[in-house]
Amino acid sequence: MPDLNTRQAILAYLNTHSPATTSEMALDLGVGAADVRYHIVNLIREKLVESAGPIPGRSGRRGRPERYLRLTVEQQ
Repeated sequence: MPDLNTRQAILAYLNTHSPATTSEMALDLGVGAADVRYHIVNLIREKLVESAGPIPGRSGRRGRPERYLRLTVEQQ
């Protein structure tokens, strides 16, 4: 069962710190980046969160590409 507290914390975070990256959310919320990504995938499927685009100047770097995330218009 998904951790609803983490899910709600992510939504609340994006409500006040939008746009944000998964790394920023993980650090500020005190949870792992993988946990944040798990919830973000589901929140995107449910159309509660959307990508706000890639981070300028970060292309070509190794690892998982980071992108800004924000609440959808309906959630703001």
